[in-house]
Amino acid sequence: MILNRLTGGAVGSPDSPVQDVFIFFGYFVLFTGIFGQTPGKYAAGIVVVDRDGRVPSVALAIPREIAGRAIATAALGIGLLWIIYDQNRQGWHDKLAGTFVVTKPNSGVPGLLGRFMRKKRR
Repeated sequence: MILNRLTGGAVGSPDSPVQDVFIFFGYFVLFTGIFGQTPGKYAAGIVVVDRDGRVPSVALAIPREIAGRAIATAALGIGLLWIIYDQNRQGWHDKLAGTFVVTKPNSGVPGLLGRFMRKKRR
């Protein structure tokens, strides 16, 4: 984990589980619930939206990022790979929360990622 290396092993170690929970919550839940995107999603030009096309609230980001990702990952990652086969490009965590990951308008996402994310959604 990059963060572990940057902090000299202080993050992601057996001695820091409480700290790791706060970092996970802040990065995934708060960024997604407030801005609709983590810094990584921002760099990729994608955003998480709800069924109405709005940025999800923190209350909606909690089940998506915590429960949904845990289930999707625990199933040997099948819930994450599901995105490839789903017509709406939703993983199990998106289906659980009723969210979609879409290309942010005018983001200029290049290459294969841009084509994958621009695929028509129903």
